[in-house]
Amino acid sequence: MNKRKMIILTVLLLLVSPKLVNAARGCCSRHGGVCGCTTYGKNLCCDGSVSPSCTCTPPRVAGCTDPNADNYNAAANYNDNSCFYTILGCMDRNAMNYKPEANKDDGSCQYEIKGCTDKKAKNYNEQANKDDGSCEYIIEGCTDPNAKNYNIEANQDDGTCLYRKEKKKSDDGNKNLIIDSSDEEEPDSLGPIGVLLVAGASGYAYSRFNKKKKASKSIICDKCGNPINAGTKYCIHCGTSIKPKNRFCMKCGSPLQGPAKFCMKCGNKVEPIQPTQKNK
Repeated sequence: MNKRKMIILTVLLLLVSPKLVNAARGCCSRHGGVCGCTTYGKNLCCDGSVSPSCTCTPPRVAGCTDPNADNYNAAANYNDNSCFYTILGCMDRNAMNYKPEANKDDGSCQYEIKGCTDKKAKNYNEQANKDDGSCEYIIEGCTDPNAKNYNIEANQDDGTCLYRKEKKKSDDGNKNLIIDSSDEEEPDSLGPIGVLLVAGASGYAYSRFNKKKKASKSIICDKCGNPINAGTKYCIHCGTSIKPKNRFCMKCGSPLQGPAKFCMKCGNKVEPIQPTQKNK
């Protein structure tokens, strides 16, 4: 019985041994044998080829195993936390947009430029990014200090300047004449002094007179047509008696209405006309 068992075991070994030999020969047996182990656990043949089926324990290769990292190592099978990532940004500490975590400058640095940032101002600086309170605005008005309406705040002349009439002698030597050399407005500084247009050797001029002393108003004589002073009883040209209807106030020269006893304009009492010898 023992002999019979021995025979059976011998037969079985003969049947199995070729497969074991072939298996051993399959691991780089035709490629010079096994010379190493790849990082992903396959036998590395001596001719540089890799066994498709024979496995092994790979050696430890440390490195960055993240494909998104700048220093990714495809051969590494152990992450050693050495992965490096690019962070773009401004790396200048003096810039307004400095990015401390950036490790590669992208040329985006911006620097403070002071100036006027108001587009409505005349000195607007389109490159300024910080207002320094220097904005200046256009203020129209008369900028001539010699003009009577000079505007000290104006910085742009709008052509509205008004000037006082220049006092100077006329050609006929009259010092009281103010030559009218322009169409400018008559100055208010004359106050109670009036202005009368007078023809002179140098053209038209303004002769000043006191408004407090009112000039006598003139009336026209009905007979001869010559002008006479208001309130005159007889025409100085033809001697015609001035009728009551032509009476005027002796104070203001306003015409009197009918037999008025007081002037309707100034309230002056009207003196009655004394009859002359001829009228008697």
